[in-house]
Amino acid sequence: MKRAKRILMAAMAAMLVFVFAGCGGQDTNTPEGAFNAGIAALKDFDSNAMDKYLTGNPASELNDAFAQLGTSANAAKDVYKALYSKLNCKVLSVEEEGDTATLQVEVTFLDKTQFQNNLMAAALSAGLTNMSNVSSQEELMEKMMPIIKEAIEKTPKGEPQQTEATMVLEEGQWKIDDFDLDLGL
Repeated sequence: MKRAKRILMAAMAAMLVFVFAGCGGQDTNTPEGAFNAGIAALKDFDSNAMDKYLTGNPASELNDAFAQLGTSANAAKDVYKALYSKLNCKVLSVEEEGDTATLQVEVTFLDKTQFQNNLMAAALSAGLTNMSNVSSQEELMEKMMPIIKEAIEKTPKGEPQQTEATMVLEEGQWKIDDFDLDLGL
């Protein structure tokens, strides 16, 4: 009886794996799937996936920018992740032409006005209206990062906006080449 129960449980587990695998990720061999994977890479700050799904060297460029922040780099990465966690993209249509594709995308992001208000309120409550008492850029960054992150977390999403993304096929892989994303923050 125990043996039959174990076999039944193993079969059910295997079946669940196949069901979830079928419902899971998109086909990244399509422009839409690669676009979604690229956006997920940005949101997760996944360097390998960024290099796979975005043209150029975005991961190394971001890492270089963060490295210039010195001890504030980790805080800046946290702010980056908090910011991009608020980004939602929905592909509305895809037009392929050879090695390029144009995607019409609906983007939902932070309410820009509310973000600016929240940022100002957080800076005021933290006493950062007078920057003359900050001795270095690094100190300023250390004080600002939590304030920016707090403002991001308190800001609701804005109205969806439509924009375009251009995808290119490089060495058999679709990549985001241009994404007209105006964060406007």
